[in-house]
Amino acid sequence: MFKEAGTSSDEFYANAFVLHSQGLQQTETGGIFQGILRPKITDPGPQLVKDLIQGVGSKVDKKRLGRNLLDSFALILARPGGKGVVAVVIEKLRDQNTYQLHVSMNNTPNEACKRLAEKIQEWFSNRGQDTVESGHPRSQSILWDDILRNCCQNISTSIANACIGDTEEEKHELLQGTLLYVRDLNITLNKRGEEAKKVEKFLDLLSTFFSTPTSNNSNISNLGTSKGASIYSERGKCAHGNGRMLRFLHGITEECFGLVESHAVAMRKYFNDLNKKLQEALEDVEIYRRLLGRVRSLIYTIAKYLRAWYDIVHFKAHCNSADLVFKFVMRKGRRPGGRGLDFDKILSQAAQLGIFDAKNKKSMRALHGVRQNCISAWNHCEMQMLEFVLANQESIFYNYIGCSKGPCWLCYHVLVNMTSQFEMRPSHFKLYPRWLPPHFTKNQAHKEQFVAVLKLLTKEMRRLIDLRKGGEYQPQNARSDCPDDEDTFLSLREAPKS
Repeated sequence: MFKEAGTSSDEFYANAFVLHSQGLQQTETGGIFQGILRPKITDPGPQLVKDLIQGVGSKVDKKRLGRNLLDSFALILARPGGKGVVAVVIEKLRDQNTYQLHVSMNNTPNEACKRLAEKIQEWFSNRGQDTVESGHPRSQSILWDDILRNCCQNISTSIANACIGDTEEEKHELLQGTLLYVRDLNITLNKRGEEAKKVEKFLDLLSTFFSTPTSNNSNISNLGTSKGASIYSERGKCAHGNGRMLRFLHGITEECFGLVESHAVAMRKYFNDLNKKLQEALEDVEIYRRLLGRVRSLIYTIAKYLRAWYDIVHFKAHCNSADLVFKFVMRKGRRPGGRGLDFDKILSQAAQLGIFDAKNKKSMRALHGVRQNCISAWNHCEMQMLEFVLANQESIFYNYIGCSKGPCWLCYHVLVNMTSQFEMRPSHFKLYPRWLPPHFTKNQAHKEQFVAVLKLLTKEMRRLIDLRKGGEYQPQNARSDCPDDEDTFLSLREAPKS
């Protein structure tokens, strides 16, 4: 594939690793692709994702709800880290009252993920398990418990990454300090709304997550203790029935969902007011300000899990008693785990291109965590899914590829230049160099299209490296992996019914 693009794999990865090592937030690159003509649009083309949503009023943004539904399926199947990302697309099987959810992963699916998919399939086929009372999911649903157990590691990792501190004790102490400071500010600013009370409770829940019996001085949360261990340290036991962890997950998802669903506008204003006040403070409270910025994003991150449950329950209740079948996409002979790259050879190529000083080889290996010379690269799940839907255009797909996080810089530019018939959520535009290109072997037009895109991406990476060397390239602040969380959150409970 690289040879057909007039380059080599070593040159492509040399550019990718050097550009990534600069630690820059990339942006959309549009101008270089203007001359590329996309393959002809197939007729009739995929179904509109908004048509997946029934049972809501005509003024509701069904497109957003449909996209959220597919992102929700991807979210509950995902695992922590880059290799745990999931992409999905849904197909309506011809002449059958069945939807087929195709799932691709950066890594091979584990047994827990497969078991959850089987349970959801069984739940869809059992009409007696609607888990809905007065339009709301039952809180005691066994399936919701199973989803929380599967997502325990993801939620725990999100909390740990958002909270500042090198140890559990440091995280706990800073959360407690921030909570006390916020309480004082609320009195000063006369903040008595529900949003202020709920943010206080959320900070307290986060503090409890890292507390041990000796450190816990919470007066809000009461989740119990276990042999001197924090809830965070016991997160690995959740899949085996850890009741304390499950209670915590129930509580924190409900708090976050309630905040975003009912108080989003007031909450955003509240956080903006806190941020302004902290910037004006005479004492050094910058660390509180940083933590509250992360807490704001974390609320949306955690709220998505309960919203995902609502999305899926609503889909089942309004899909005309259709079955849902999961199918994991994995081309024969190609594992998502990828193949090895010769890192020394890549660095030698970078030195020959004049974009890397060989004296920095040791630091480059440390930056990318390279212990052995052969490093892995993998087929990103978004590219697996794009290749799959373009190779099976006779199927009745819906025109959105759901994903557990935004696509990377490379995946985004491949998607938008390969087809206008399928969309994904907005990109975070981070460049990940351990990226294997899709093959598009079933269609020569698609293969030729991709070769042209790959050639231009290689040139663009080199152009950005040269701009940086010349001081002309000004990086932006790093974006969240899911930059659309605040903009796209819409609960089906809020949507007016038809």
